Amino acid sequence: MTSRRLLLAGPSLAVPLLTVLLLAGCSSAQSAADRSYAGLPESGGVPPEAEINAEPIAVWIEEDESFAVTTWGSSSCPAEPTSIETSDAGVVDIEFDTVSDGPCTADLAPNTSEFTVPGDVATSPLVITVRGVSEQPLELVLD
Repeated sequence: MTSRRLLLAGPSLAVPLLTVLLLAGCSSAQSAADRSYAGLPESGGVPPEAEINAEPIAVWIEEDESFAVTTWGSSSCPAEPTSIETSDAGVVDIEFDTVSDGPCTADLAPNTSEFTVPGDVATSPLVITVRGVSEQPLELVLD
């Protein structure tokens, strides 16, 4: 009787397990961000035209310590930061990449990544070069 209960429970566990394995197989490489999430920065500071223009933006989370970069694209295949490097005293380069094993939705949604300012960077102003979300690198400036 115990073995029959296990057999009956087995298929009901197979679906969640298969879902977890499939999602793990579709995940991208480790993010260079401290945290990423769908939507605009939770810290606020977003200019009103940001949602109209749908262009990358940068805002301070905690001035001189942490910042957020918001990019726009498919909500099911958001661009993930794959590297963050310091190229100059006041310049941070962030490379974004969209990795997907399947189809992406054709919507335009914000995705935000939060970063700690690297210790060797001067922050007044902080220039953030964003690569991989448009044809040309974009420079975002935080004063």
